[in-house]
Amino acid sequence: DLSWGLGSGGGGGQGQTKFVLTTQWVLALAMLTLLPGVGGLVVPLRVGVVGPWNCDPLFAKALPEAAAKLAVDRINREAEGHRVLEYTVLPAACQTSKALADFAEFEERASVFLGPVNPGYCEAASLLGKNWDKGVFSWACANSDLNDAGRYPTFSRVLPSPVRVLFNVLKFFRWAHVGVVSSNEDIWVDTANKVANALRSRGLPVGIITNMGFTDQDLRDSNSVRVIIMCMHSVLIGGEEQTLLLHKAQEMGLTDGRYVFVPYDTLLYSLPYRNTSHPVLRADSKLREAYNAVLTITVQSEERSFQEAFEQAKDDGELLTPQGAEQVSPLFGTIYNGVYLIAKAMGSPGRSGGRPRDTRNLDFQGFNQRIRTDAQGNGLSDYVVLDADWSGQQLVPTYTVDPGDNLLVPTGNPIRFPGGAPPQPDPNCWFDPNNLCTGGEASLRSGYFLRLIITTIIITIIIITIIIVITINNSNNNNNNPGICYSALLRLRDVSKRFTGYTVKCNDCIFCG
Repeated sequence: DLSWGLGSGGGGGQGQTKFVLTTQWVLALAMLTLLPGVGGLVVPLRVGVVGPWNCDPLFAKALPEAAAKLAVDRINREAEGHRVLEYTVLPAACQTSKALADFAEFEERASVFLGPVNPGYCEAASLLGKNWDKGVFSWACANSDLNDAGRYPTFSRVLPSPVRVLFNVLKFFRWAHVGVVSSNEDIWVDTANKVANALRSRGLPVGIITNMGFTDQDLRDSNSVRVIIMCMHSVLIGGEEQTLLLHKAQEMGLTDGRYVFVPYDTLLYSLPYRNTSHPVLRADSKLREAYNAVLTITVQSEERSFQEAFEQAKDDGELLTPQGAEQVSPLFGTIYNGVYLIAKAMGSPGRSGGRPRDTRNLDFQGFNQRIRTDAQGNGLSDYVVLDADWSGQQLVPTYTVDPGDNLLVPTGNPIRFPGGAPPQPDPNCWFDPNNLCTGGEASLRSGYFLRLIITTIIITIIIITIIIVITINNSNNNNNNPGICYSALLRLRDVSKRFTGYTVKCNDCIFCG
């Protein structure tokens, strides 16, 4: 037993109160202070940063640990000294099936997940999160089905849907015919398939040209392709596959203005563009010439570029990494923003469970832009469409993309299309959800009108059927002529089978089949 006394004055031990605590009571009180909200302590939420950090050097250039640490340190500092958030980096395999197997083992290692980076298993990861009652926040998932909060209640997007942003750009220029090309890695092959399927679900005729292998004949066979979406690491952050692709396109004469090449991965981060010269373009004249046919869509920088924000954090002593900003992938900023979004969405510190409390109507300062969501929780971060300037070494913003209003606003810098003109626009019907285009013409075999016509026909047939049955029954009651009933109902049954798939029942006529 543990005991101590409290003296109250006087001699001979009079007036002295003695407390006796058993060891079990001391341990119980100590454990009680560790509970959320007791003794001023909270249980920190642990964010698991999931990605191919150990098997893909360009993803590793995002410095996921440094990005998560910077965000967590700032969040905890804002919480008046409370340690409300912590992080752990969870490397996943580059092969999709193995990455999913890795994710399935992460249940006990984090309270909420930032990832996956691979769109190939976003749905499976989200269903696991639902089963675990833990949030899954991702910037890379392309499937629009994930917006179904009933089926995926714990899934949230870190950025606006990249396919929605891409679709808005395609719609503005009326480029419906799209080809998708990917590098050979699982993550990019799966990205290409998910992007193609998502665009097809919006009515666009998309063809896939996989694994870097295509010819001019392939493009001619792909139904008048206007845009080639490149699912691979951008050449501007060191992507060698995209360099090879653009070199090949230049050799084949495909960068003469017939096609627009769009990097997909730049939709997932804020590529530096203000007063930024890209060494890879400066050093390679062939690539620089080919890049004139490229339009780059990326998250808009606001007051500072990614590089400026990164260097400022280093100067303030918040980042101890030896790498300079030009050696770091801008995906660093997306990871930082994702951790911050999780902190805002999870609600009060110390609460149990990893399910997001609310991602709606958020507004906070991200790494180098404000992060906002609307009343439905959709991201509202603005994007820009970048084009190479006259030198070919820098990129300038030509349009601002507002995902909230689905609008493109010109900045005053015109796009310098090779050949002086953009690719030929497609008919507007491709972007009208109530029309289905065939060969460039609007067809009534489309969603709304097709359903309206079919519904009208079925209702008309049902009404006619009811009238005929009533008439036949009345005639049968008056004339009791089963032969007439038999003949009429046979014809009626044939008609109803042909048009509605249903037969008519007649209780009064013994010859009905």
